[in-house]
Amino acid sequence: MKPVYLLTTLVLMGCASNVPQPTFHKNVSEKIRFQDQSACRMQSMTIQQSEWAYRGTFLEGANIEKQKHQIYSLCMQSKGYVLQY
Repeated sequence: MKPVYLLTTLVLMGCASNVPQPTFHKNVSEKIRFQDQSACRMQSMTIQQSEWAYRGTFLEGANIEKQKHQIYSLCMQSKGYVLQY
């Protein structure tokens, strides 16, 4: 039975890591947009620890990824980009 649990966990982890980045729009050159995206990605990569409620559980990785996406979005919005749906 253990291989089934392992396979299920790996599939769920793969789904959590493939969440697309939100799309932002601002009338700037591609070079400036790339620099802003890179700076925000670097800032979001500083998150290495989950919220206290998830430590030691299988939700820890998903929680860290959620926090990284939030930091990235807030960073891009602080630079004047508008979230596109």
